[in-house]
Amino acid sequence: MKKYLMLGLFSFLLGGMVFFMDSVNGKESIADPEIALEDPELDAGIDAWMKGNVEKCFQLFERAWKKNPDLSPPDVLIALLYSNTKHYEEVRKHLEKAAFEHSSDPEAWFQLAGIAIQEKRLVEAGLLIERGEKILNTADPDRKSSESRKRYFQQELLTLKANLAENQNHLDKAEKYVQKIVDEDPENDEAWLSLGYLCFKQKNFEEAKKAFDRAAKYNTKRLPGILVLALLQEQEGNTKEAKEAIDSMSAADLEDSRILGPVVRLWMKWEKMEEAEKKIAQLQKMFPNAAMPWILEGEYDLYHHQYRPAEDAFRKAITIDSENVEANNGLALALCDQGNQTKLKQAREIAEKNWERSYRTQETSTTYAWILFLSGEKKEADSLFEIMLQSGKINSPIAYYLAEIAYSKGDKNLALNFLDLALESESNFPKKEAARELVKIVEENLEKEKKEANESR
Repeated sequence: MKKYLMLGLFSFLLGGMVFFMDSVNGKESIADPEIALEDPELDAGIDAWMKGNVEKCFQLFERAWKKNPDLSPPDVLIALLYSNTKHYEEVRKHLEKAAFEHSSDPEAWFQLAGIAIQEKRLVEAGLLIERGEKILNTADPDRKSSESRKRYFQQELLTLKANLAENQNHLDKAEKYVQKIVDEDPENDEAWLSLGYLCFKQKNFEEAKKAFDRAAKYNTKRLPGILVLALLQEQEGNTKEAKEAIDSMSAADLEDSRILGPVVRLWMKWEKMEEAEKKIAQLQKMFPNAAMPWILEGEYDLYHHQYRPAEDAFRKAITIDSENVEANNGLALALCDQGNQTKLKQAREIAEKNWERSYRTQETSTTYAWILFLSGEKKEADSLFEIMLQSGKINSPIAYYLAEIAYSKGDKNLALNFLDLALESESNFPKKEAARELVKIVEENLEKEKKEANESR
């Protein structure tokens, strides 16, 4: 069987600006220069690793590495294998080993810097980047890397510097680094996407739209600039501006299958349910063998608290695409709200597997944490929600779930604070009515406690 190995781990390890597009384009926006390496020793090394023989794997990878100037050091390749199985301590151990044993290769240093950025250890990240850059600019007399590998690392160096600057809130500095990437590689859609995001964060919306359009020009799977802008405005809570962007789109634009799905989701958030229902039916006729129309139907049913029909719709989507993250996430939510312990158990299994498969995105983390709470695993749920709180990225559904948890622990004032956060946006979400009902319950309880306290004096 043909095996694939990445030239680098950057699609997994780099943090910062480029992961913002999860909800916009449905994937992490980090370059992943995957190359097929048809080397029997690599195949044998992977087989040895899968059988638990890491030493033999290393020996085989080392032989392949000595022959191929495009290949990463053996411990870096082993780190990649561990990253795919979520063994993060092993990832770090092998990257650190590679950094010291292959001191003239910058890759491990850059990847460790990427991890440090994700974990917000920014001083450490800066020092790792500095060390990697020094190595990159120093000729290695013992091993001649290919020019393509050097170019790749020069671009990743700029990406790391931009990510670090963005995490330090130096957006103008980050923009300059990304601009260098597009100047050197003008058809790099990932870089245009990041440039657009940085312009957006600096409220330069026209330039952001232009950059997003350039990304779509070089990658037809990308969304047009005006729609990306609308989605980001909505994500930032600027619903009025998001609606204006969508309203500026032509009728022909709204017939584009790439555009319809995200627009339908926005309509549901804006309670334009009649328009959403019509477009979902249209999509199902246009694409009878695609998962997305059924996912949208399931989400429509969740908004209307029709959990059994939602379950059926998500199961149809999964029949078409068994590993679709959105379909599995929706199915878990549909199952957990049916008041059935058997289905709750199924929901937990689906949510956990989907959480791991998706590299623990905010959406799948939220669903998994909520289902853990419903399943009585409150300590585990608290741990996941704590991570979300520390990230500062609290949307309306997360705030509602946190309110429910706070109320269950008797902290009514904290519950109200979270409910205020959940309901501050004018946009809809499936649990909005439940949030309003909880506000009434909490306020009634607080009033009752206040009255009882006054009477006891």
